[in-house]
Amino acid sequence: MVISVEATSRIDYLFLGNDVALYLGPGMARTICPGRKKEERERQLKGLALIMSAQAGKVSDESTRINSVTYSDEVMRISYTLTKVTKNEIDSDEFTKDAKALAASAFCNEKGLGQFVKSGLSIDLLYKDSTSSPIVEFQIGKSDCL
Repeated sequence: MVISVEATSRIDYLFLGNDVALYLGPGMARTICPGRKKEERERQLKGLALIMSAQAGKVSDESTRINSVTYSDEVMRISYTLTKVTKNEIDSDEFTKDAKALAASAFCNEKGLGQFVKSGLSIDLLYKDSTSSPIVEFQIGKSDCL
């Protein structure tokens, strides 16, 4: 069985903090054979990681900088730095709770990476303080999108 999807040859994207939205407009025919579905998924995720990594070094909000975005084997790793605080200035348990809730909301969204997370992609998030000391690391996965 062959599935054809119409889309453009140009990918428009919007990156807002933890959220990536892709728009594939009309114009390009893409054919995916069932045996190549995993290869296509890998290609898409590597492409998304490249798009997101282009934001590295930029401030995603007034106090958070994106350090890096990488992808390999169903795991996307995203590293952030909180530019205005040190680890000693925050309650890491409270920060973890809030950050994980916000990340789950953003990464489970259908307009971003939600379709991938809901089908097995794991998002590993690392937050560092202004001195580059690790604050917290956690994962967002399928179970967080229920």
